Amino acid sequence: MANSKRIHQLLNRLYKLCDELSEECDGRPCTPSGFCVGTPGEFLAADAFGLKLLPGNTKHFDAETAVGEPVQIRTSGKGTYIPIYGGQGLLLVVRIRRTTLELIYGGPASNAWDIARNPNNRGVRTISLSSLKKLHAELPPEQQLKRS
Repeated sequence: MANSKRIHQLLNRLYKLCDELSEECDGRPCTPSGFCVGTPGEFLAADAFGLKLLPGNTKHFDAETAVGEPVQIRTSGKGTYIPIYGGQGLLLVVRIRRTTLELIYGGPASNAWDIARNPNNRGVRTISLSSLKKLHAELPPEQQLKRS
């Protein structure tokens, strides 16, 4: 497993570099996104929630719980919507803010899938982080993913 402390350090450097790029580009925003946030986010989330990461080419799932339940991990840096790839297993959504990992939603993927936008032509739905936060707050404690 990757070193979480080192990943946090590298992400902090990435954010600082993006701040410098924004300054050099007359204040136009330059923010980390996509795989620059998503891939480290998967490692940090797996470590924080005691999940075992699956191989990178595993379709629709990124990790599994100690009892083998599949988990989609979605990471956001600055965005307001995230894609989800089906209503099976569990969904863990986190937001990375420099060196902090904020839990947005951790529970059954079906709950999020049912209220997400209609699927696009690839079967992917999107859902807002604010909807997920509300949904997580309404989850019974026994359905919530817990930090390890």
